[in-house]
Amino acid sequence: MDVGQKLRRWRKKVDLSQAEAAEQVGTVQKVWSSWEAGVTPEVDYAEAIERLTGGVVSIRDWVRSRRQKRRAEVRPVAPADPEPVPHDRAS
Repeated sequence: MDVGQKLRRWRKKVDLSQAEAAEQVGTVQKVWSSWEAGVTPEVDYAEAIERLTGGVVSIRDWVRSRRQKRRAEVRPVAPADPEPVPHDRAS
């Protein structure tokens, strides 16, 4: 489960709307919605979310998520097959 899904699950469990949860961390519903969709919040908001959720969604979750996304974006490209080297045949 990704962090956004975890955040959504917590919010529904405690019966808050996105607007209500957003207000409690000092932002608006549109921003909260983006977090549930997978956008990583700024550190101050991540800390507020961790406090609000009682640690259910932690800063570590966001950091792990960002690292995984970066790794996925920077996948190494497999090297192409090398050109065959012609061999001189001595007769």
